[in-house]
Amino acid sequence: MDNHKDNHKKIIERLKNAAKDLEKKGKKYLRSSAGKKLLQEAVDTKYNWKEMEKIFGRADTTLKEILAYHKISKPRVYKKISDYTNAQLTIIKKHYESSTLIKSQEESSALTKTMVDAVNLQRGKENKEPATINAIRCYLNQVSDLNLQWGWPRNKKNQSEEEKLTYELPSGKSPKDEVLEALESIKKQIHVLTLISEIPGTTLDEPLVLPTAPVSHQWYGNQPIFYFINAPLIGLLSNKNDEQNPFRNAIRLAETVKAPWLIITGNLIHLDVTQASKNQGFRAMVSDTQDMEKNGSIELFQTMEERIQKRIKRVKELISENGKPIFSGNLYFTFGKTEMDIVNYWVAEEARLVTEQQRDIVKNGIKEIKKDIIKLEKIISQKRRNDEDPEEARLLLEVRYQELEFLTKKQAAVRQTNLNEVVRKKWVLNFCRKLAKIFEEKLPNFKVIATGDVYVKTGDKTAKIICNDKNSENDTFMDKLWVKINNDLHNGNRQPDFVFVGGFNLTYERYDSVYPARDFSDSRQTTLVEIVQLPMCVDSEYLKRNLEHTVNIGPFVTRLAANPFFASGIVFYGQISNFPVRDFAALDTLTDEKFFSNKTTLKKLFEGKYLAFGEIHSDQQEGSRYQAWYEISEPFSMPPPYVFHHQAFLNWNAPISWNANLGDICQGENFDKYHLEDPEGYMHAYDVEKRIEALFVNPVINPEALIKQRNELIKLWYQNSKDAGVTRVDKQLESYWQRAYEDQSEYYFKIIQHADKIGLAAIGKLGIISKISGNHFQNTPGVGSHFDEAVLCAKKLIEVLSRKHGLNSDMLKKRVQAPRGSGENVSILAGGLGLLNSKDYENWKKDPQNVPNEKFPYCISAKHKPGKGGARKVNPIVAMRRVRSLKGTTDPIYQDRFVIELAGHIDRDAEALLPNGLCKLVPCDGEFQTPFAQELDFSLGDIGTSILGLPMHRRGFFRLISFSYEGFRRYIKNGQKNVDVAKLFRNAL
Repeated sequence: MDNHKDNHKKIIERLKNAAKDLEKKGKKYLRSSAGKKLLQEAVDTKYNWKEMEKIFGRADTTLKEILAYHKISKPRVYKKISDYTNAQLTIIKKHYESSTLIKSQEESSALTKTMVDAVNLQRGKENKEPATINAIRCYLNQVSDLNLQWGWPRNKKNQSEEEKLTYELPSGKSPKDEVLEALESIKKQIHVLTLISEIPGTTLDEPLVLPTAPVSHQWYGNQPIFYFINAPLIGLLSNKNDEQNPFRNAIRLAETVKAPWLIITGNLIHLDVTQASKNQGFRAMVSDTQDMEKNGSIELFQTMEERIQKRIKRVKELISENGKPIFSGNLYFTFGKTEMDIVNYWVAEEARLVTEQQRDIVKNGIKEIKKDIIKLEKIISQKRRNDEDPEEARLLLEVRYQELEFLTKKQAAVRQTNLNEVVRKKWVLNFCRKLAKIFEEKLPNFKVIATGDVYVKTGDKTAKIICNDKNSENDTFMDKLWVKINNDLHNGNRQPDFVFVGGFNLTYERYDSVYPARDFSDSRQTTLVEIVQLPMCVDSEYLKRNLEHTVNIGPFVTRLAANPFFASGIVFYGQISNFPVRDFAALDTLTDEKFFSNKTTLKKLFEGKYLAFGEIHSDQQEGSRYQAWYEISEPFSMPPPYVFHHQAFLNWNAPISWNANLGDICQGENFDKYHLEDPEGYMHAYDVEKRIEALFVNPVINPEALIKQRNELIKLWYQNSKDAGVTRVDKQLESYWQRAYEDQSEYYFKIIQHADKIGLAAIGKLGIISKISGNHFQNTPGVGSHFDEAVLCAKKLIEVLSRKHGLNSDMLKKRVQAPRGSGENVSILAGGLGLLNSKDYENWKKDPQNVPNEKFPYCISAKHKPGKGGARKVNPIVAMRRVRSLKGTTDPIYQDRFVIELAGHIDRDAEALLPNGLCKLVPCDGEFQTPFAQELDFSLGDIGTSILGLPMHRRGFFRLISFSYEGFRRYIKNGQKNVDVAKLFRNAL
């Protein structure tokens, strides 16, 4: 144990010599090569942990950590140190003597190994543990009579001055400075990515102005129309037959109808940028892989730019024919979710690259600093052995440790998540521009106009285009948007005329928001904002057919396609003569190869006659004290909407060939205490007397003053008479029959006449003129349970047309229908509509059952109220769409037909496209908001009538026209002129 104490003293002495380093650096010093030597010696001497803690002033946990860092294993503490045999000692002495002759570390290591191996060969049975160099040294340290010292490089006495190793201090730039210079050069390389080059923005006051179609254009000449294709997702799994590609055929339709330009509202290409996960394989199932193979082999990896170029090449193939663009106008493009996902991925990819570059630079710098530290520690050790001053090396070592600490922190900070937000923001803007330039350079007549919301103006109408960023099937986005716009309007925030929503939408939907204009001198002036959800232009049917074999179809696009409400198509939307107009084409048109391969058919689409126009109106509510009316000064008149609408259609010679009235023809007594209502504007006899006295208090002789006095008296009588309403239901009916049938029988006669002329026929419960009952008549006590307003009105109309126009009453009974419904007289309308040739039409007139059902491609279905089965606190058109899809073919009349589902009651002008049909909510044709509606917090309803044009060959664009109250008010203000009937009723049969 004396030797043990001596060795302890030696270690303490060495620690004193290194006291400055140990005191200043502590743990860092012990981690150095000099510290490693001291720790190794302490371990070899077989101190226990308490002795080690005392020597080094560190807890055993710290010492264990540092030993692990140096990969030093603490030998087992034996109860007693075994003596070596004479033979083993002889071997040890021999090798120690030989060590004085070696001149390199490699020779020293080799000789050490030879000695240990030789000693172990002589190991006896009593030596259970094999000898190690540390055990041999430990043994020698404890045996005082063996003064053996290992030769080079420990024994400087055996080295000549020429053989001494010399180390030069590190010179030149420090690794830290070199790292900082390299990092600075990286910054310069990526500086170009931080130069902002964003796409110019637009505002409501400064929108992007696009031209209208030429005046000569027979559909849209000089009218504010917006032309859209939404979310075609090129690169999504699609039919290899390009002649059935909906995007290609949508471009062809736009060219056929000579649209001046097209806006693609985002999501032009499909690229999966999601990081690898368990669903990566499922997402790959919906990708078009036609261009993934090259020379018979598959490229395993592709850069983002290569993937984009392949998708753009595919887009170019679809919009070109024989090397020339199919569409001769300009293609405008707004970024959608997929484009922004690509940009975000690109930014992340660049950030990852820069991160790896900087990390490598810092890592190499740390490596060089550690080399310098090892070298400096050797220099310090050498100088101490040579009794030289190591201060310069020690100071430089201290600097290197500081630099090591700095770069270690730098290395920890070089993470992708720590990328500066300012840099990241600039990168997003520039990668948006980079992606936009790729599109613009590769695609003909292509211009990116926005990477976010955009305002566009054509003619006198402004539209805002936004993107639905959701990627899951939902019915809430449009509802929330409608509420937001409605709130903004009522809070006085100006809105555009249209709000178009692109993105991953379930279907085409159209809402509107009506609010009183801020013209207090005209209480009945209203303003309209139309909110339109654009359908996606993808082949959902092909997707569903080709993914049936997968267990988990996973990706959101396939979930959308599988949704029973999903409907693809394209929409052109705007106004003609101030009346909202939209043309939409459904998926069955966009994938019909025969339709698009026939140039004659396509030409007829633009120039031919094939649309059968029908009027759908509802809720005349005749006799209401809150009857809507139009004020016409010359001659003085206040007609209710349906009277003025029908007179306008007659004056225009509008080609209307069918008509449906969806009920609530009469006001009835729809709620309790109706007779006790006291309208705010109504004047009782005493009030009227006083007003007349005031009018005539000063006699007038001047003719102009007399006319003015007369007009004021007429207006007083008109207004008060209307505010009084009609209380008895029989009188309400008589009033309606007089106004609608006796005075305007010509309107209905023209419809019958036009239907006969073109051969339009109906089967089932549908007539050329159809009427159903509503809830007002039904809710009137003592009447609604025994009579049916629709039946009564149909009988009256047949009698008037027969009497006044000489039409055969038996013929009229086939053409004027009033289907009966439940016991409460809520009628349900459902029947087929078709265009027949002369032979079939003659057979149909004799007996409708003589004509095959396939001659009637449409089913017109209607109830007064939209379905309750799908309401669930959503917009009524959403409820109606749900019911139609979930209910399905409850009657054979729906089978294999395009179903037009109609409803009134809600006083809302809205529609939604279905995979095999259209749901349409029809506005009120008679009543402004009542106190009853205000009490129940109903919003301001729509007033007007709807016109639907059906392509009777079932291909091409459908047309919907909203003849809104506001549109007719402008028509009156313009002196009942400036209405382009030919463009409104384009391609009419």
